[in-house]
Amino acid sequence: MIVTVTITEKKMEEKMTHEKSLLLGVLGDTPQLRIADFLIGHYRYDYSKKEIAEGAGIAISTLYSVWDELENLEIVNQTRAYGNTKLFKINPENSLVRSLAKMDIDLVEITAPKRRIMAELS
Repeated sequence: MIVTVTITEKKMEEKMTHEKSLLLGVLGDTPQLRIADFLIGHYRYDYSKKEIAEGAGIAISTLYSVWDELENLEIVNQTRAYGNTKLFKINPENSLVRSLAKMDIDLVEITAPKRRIMAELS
């Protein structure tokens, strides 16, 4: 029973991460923003590059084409490594990351009342 719940929750989480967020809808659907959006939404955890690509809904080759830019801007930080696998997470100290996270919160607050009204009308 617990295994079924875990699998269902994982599938729901995967589906949610591939849907277009409010942030992507406003700023544009670019690989860099998809990566940042995924990592901001999952800021407590660290991920391999493969997991980040999957979570952001982009190809691994696309991730590699923009990864150096994200590291150079210090948007992502390596947290640890095991074997040849390096794990990364969003850098909460970065001012750009903080601005994106604030914008994401503001967008939810602005649109939530409108969505509630639309739901009540239907």
